[in-house]
Amino acid sequence: MGKHFVPKGYLKEWCDPDTSQGAFIWLFNKDGKSDGKQRAPKSIFNEENMYDFVDDKTGAVISYELDLKKLEDRFYQIRDTKLTPRLPITEAEKIDLFRFVAAAHGRTVAQREHLKAFYGDVKEKVDWMMENLRGATPEQLKPYRSLPSERGQPVDLEELNENATNPHKRLLPMYIDVEVENFLRFDMELMVLETEDEVGFVTSDNPCAWFDPEAWRRPPLEQSPGLMYPMVEIRLPISPKQMLLVSHWAGPLYAKIKDEAIDEMNRIAIHYADKEFVVRKNVKRDYWFDPGTPPPEYHELNLPPLRKKPIT
Repeated sequence: MGKHFVPKGYLKEWCDPDTSQGAFIWLFNKDGKSDGKQRAPKSIFNEENMYDFVDDKTGAVISYELDLKKLEDRFYQIRDTKLTPRLPITEAEKIDLFRFVAAAHGRTVAQREHLKAFYGDVKEKVDWMMENLRGATPEQLKPYRSLPSERGQPVDLEELNENATNPHKRLLPMYIDVEVENFLRFDMELMVLETEDEVGFVTSDNPCAWFDPEAWRRPPLEQSPGLMYPMVEIRLPISPKQMLLVSHWAGPLYAKIKDEAIDEMNRIAIHYADKEFVVRKNVKRDYWFDPGTPPPEYHELNLPPLRKKPIT
């Protein structure tokens, strides 16, 4: 059995009590074209050696599994003793929940592949420069000397190659720490959204969604969700009945949402899924797979005018 990139203790909340011994969830393909399959939480969303690495210099095995388990166990404790019975939480517990949200965002296969693509693109550009600028004159090199590196230092090629191959090896602990620090730096609020809907919230193989409903109003290169934007929301379902919401909204810790909002939130959660999503019941709704229609202003704000001729 591989290492779970979505914890099985987290997934157990979606077990359908009407299945055999109440031990199975319902698993659907992201596109919604196939029927649901009964699966045990321990059998899904795992990969061999997901968080185990070998130090290239010492040969020692590096594993983040224990650190992640500590985060999970702390989350389960807060969920079971505070969130489920709807009790107040301390500031320390809020930070621990932030840490679980950050881990849920950073530890998945989807996020790993996203980072691999990013660093792979950087590596490709660096490789091109090294190949094509070898033997160049000082005058030819002049435009490239002004290019800043990430930390104002020369690019570490060994580090870059490693990040382009398996970014979790070097970046995962830092990724989680930085995300929590940024939640605190931007004074983010935490809410627990609740529903009594029988199906409730769905989750997926990429359960933490960063969503900004106003992103479409910004220029294309600024549409990625970020904590500097006032409408950004970080959503993590923690059971079919509750969802953690990290945002700039100040309000009560627990807030019931309208039934009609559930399908919209599930639609967005499925959009952020990598390949599969999980439901507590053998239910899928057509609305969940509706891509939606951009408002008329979208085209006016973001798209350049159509060109009748190719640019020459």
